[in-house]
Amino acid sequence: MPDECVVSGAASVRPTTAEPDAGSNQSPLKRPEGDQLFRPGGAVTLADVKARVAEEPPSLRRRDTLSALRVLFSRVQATDALPATAEAVRRLFAENGPTALGVTELRWRNVRSLVVAAIKQHGMRRRMLTKDLPLSLAWDTLFKQLKREERHALARLARYCTVVGIGPSEVDKETLLGLHEALVAESFVKNPRNILKHTIAVANMAGKRISGEWPLPKLSSPFKTEPFMLPLSAFPASFGADAERWVTSATTADPLDLRARTKAARPATIKSAVYHIRRAASALVRGGHLPIEEITSLAVLVQPLNFVNALRAFMPSDATLPPTDAARIARTLIGIAKIHVPVTEADLVQLKAVLRRLHQRLPPGMGKRHRERVEQFDNPDNVQRLLHFPADEAARARTQRNPERRARGIERSLATAVLIDTGLRLHSLRTLRLDMSFRRANGTVYLHVHRDQSKTDRPLDHILPPATVVLLDEYLRDHRPILPGSDGPYLFPGKTGGPKSESAMRNCISEPLYRHTGIRLNPHAFRHVIGKIVIERDPGAYALISRHLGHTSLNTTLGSYLGTETKVASRHLHKIIDEARSGLPTEV
Repeated sequence: MPDECVVSGAASVRPTTAEPDAGSNQSPLKRPEGDQLFRPGGAVTLADVKARVAEEPPSLRRRDTLSALRVLFSRVQATDALPATAEAVRRLFAENGPTALGVTELRWRNVRSLVVAAIKQHGMRRRMLTKDLPLSLAWDTLFKQLKREERHALARLARYCTVVGIGPSEVDKETLLGLHEALVAESFVKNPRNILKHTIAVANMAGKRISGEWPLPKLSSPFKTEPFMLPLSAFPASFGADAERWVTSATTADPLDLRARTKAARPATIKSAVYHIRRAASALVRGGHLPIEEITSLAVLVQPLNFVNALRAFMPSDATLPPTDAARIARTLIGIAKIHVPVTEADLVQLKAVLRRLHQRLPPGMGKRHRERVEQFDNPDNVQRLLHFPADEAARARTQRNPERRARGIERSLATAVLIDTGLRLHSLRTLRLDMSFRRANGTVYLHVHRDQSKTDRPLDHILPPATVVLLDEYLRDHRPILPGSDGPYLFPGKTGGPKSESAMRNCISEPLYRHTGIRLNPHAFRHVIGKIVIERDPGAYALISRHLGHTSLNTTLGSYLGTETKVASRHLHKIIDEARSGLPTEV
């Protein structure tokens, strides 16, 4: 590809001729216009790239590249017509992992590398952000004040601005949008928006350090819009105070008070409820139903007219979709009305009637997202990939030379194994303690979840299988002591000695699972998958699964958790019919 030392961003509204800064010895740089801005060679498709590769002299690389393109064209529809750009390739491989292409992860990485290299060589010509481009005098002067790592982080911004004739003090939202468009169109970076975010953060931190001599204005993301949901502090003080009183009452239980809770709400429940309160109140303001000054207490939200107007903002525009968000907010507000707000019985009846109508629109059984996750395991190969993942991940970890990386790999392996064996919820998993959660007797390891760690306020007890016990012992003996925070009591420690955070726990399970198997599964969905695997092999095991997962009612397991009962029934009935057809005795 020719070395073109110019950069552009179509979002910029600057003049097409970039004037040099005063004192600069540079000549003005002409900025390309229109479609030539990013595509001076015209449109090129992946089919064109394949044709150009085929014209190369015979070589191993030519053969492998053509093979990689054939894999893409045969497994993903309309790929040959895809524009041969960095952005299109990033999106293509982000949406089509190893499983979608029907190849191993190693082969997938090889295909991606070959296709990227082919597009760099034969794809659309780009005007690139190049380190060889000299900076304008103003930017060069500013760079002399920066640390090495700051210069590296701000280099793209400085070169972009040099070309389009923008000095440091003139950087604004349009400048940042132009830089982002240049990154998207001209570079094979994985996440242009993250690069822009990092650029903004470094510029602002450098401004704080250098203080009065810093010419750049304080920068912020050009993609920010005014959020729909208002903070509690935006409402009258009495509204926030009433919300605080409700939180206090929700965390206090009194079984003798008919208007009080019989059991204190969990922190996650409180957090979710406050979120719903803010959404409902914000909807009344954003929708023009009430001025913000009139939202003075929670009682305003449960007045029937306000209740309906708030929910209407969260009804899906497509009438065929379930009103999930509206139903959740309605349940929260009715719970507040029952205990915290003195509402008339007639009003309460009206609110409940609205909720019933919403519930009639909710589909029975498992939600769409969980169903899609579980349906991956209609493929028996995915079942095997999941069940063998802990052992495979442990084997990969043991090849790591770096002790902490090795320890992290064994930690991931153990966490996934415990999820498969027990179906614990994420909170219960991350708060397992060495001093409370494990007991050994006669060579058996028992895992105990205290009622305070359980969502259903019920203790849970599990027996760990021998393979998981071996992994647990290896982790405790050789790897956990290396991890930061290992002086704390938690099986999976956070850096400060407390439990690993929810996001870190979730990522250490879901990301490597997808990377190595192509299976997209969050930790909670393991519970659904365990139920599916067991029930499809033993249709009578509903009660066993219900107890294993800690459900308070078998109806939870049957009605909304597995989502595979009709498929199981079909297979079981077909088996009986086939046995009857062949004259074999049916097992009773």
